[in-house]
This record gives sequence, structure tokens and C-alpha cells, in this order.
Amino acid sequence: MGETDTRREPRTVLVVDDDGDARRLLCYALELDGYATEDAASGEQALIAYERLHPDAILLDIMMPGMDGFAVCARLRALHDDNTPVLMYTALEDSKSVERAFAVGADGYVTKSAGLDAICSCVNALFGADSAPGTSGSKTCLIKT
Repeated sequence: MGETDTRREPRTVLVVDDDGDARRLLCYALELDGYATEDAASGEQALIAYERLHPDAILLDIMMPGMDGFAVCARLRALHDDNTPVLMYTALEDSKSVERAFAVGADGYVTKSAGLDAICSCVNALFGADSAPGTSGSKTCLIKT
């Protein structure tokens, strides 16, 4: 009684991937880390969900049919003047893909091969939280500073 409730609403992460199993697994892992999640199965759905939700961050697969993650990120940056962090996550591990992700406005890049713990650590790093040792700035997780 008389105490102030200091709990904050959890940050919302929009998870975008055309693979339903991967989407569900990522949402589950992020929810265990204390995030609220919403998901989208395509680039087009991601843009609609963004307008509805205005999430705190976006975890965005690159390789999707139709509008790929590069196009989604570029469209978000062109249409909206905000600083919503975008973390690209992908099976692509080549330097050209990393450069292209940052060129279209991504704030971070993580490979799927890094695993769920590293992906969640990269999401935490977007918000300035401590990440797991050896992930932020490694070859599997790059965060723009």
C-alpha cells in the first residue's frame, strides 16, 4: 500500500521472418528475455505491423520472398523519421551483405548460425544492455555505434 509501481511496460520487438518455426522460436526466446513480441511473415506484413505497433526494435530476416529485408529496412528509413533500431538477422555471412545492411539503415547484423542466445544478446545490445561475452562486435553480431 502506498508504494509506487516501478514496473515498466516491456519493450516490443517486431520479429520478421517468412519461416514460421523460426519466428515462433525467436518470439519465445525474446519473451523469456522480458520482451513483448509481435511477428510478421513477410516484408509487406512488416511494414503494416510497424505502422500499427511502432515497436521498440525490429528483428528482420534478410532472405524473404517478395520484399526482402534490405528493401524493408530501406523503406522504413525512407518513410519514417525515427530511430527504431533494426537488427538484420540472416544466414548470409559475407561482408557485402553486412555492408549492404548498414547501407540501407540497419543498426545491427547477426547471423542465424550464432544461435538464439547470441541473437537475444544482440537485441539487448541495441538497447545498450549488456550482451553475452564475445557477441557484440564479433563476426556473428555487429552493432553500429
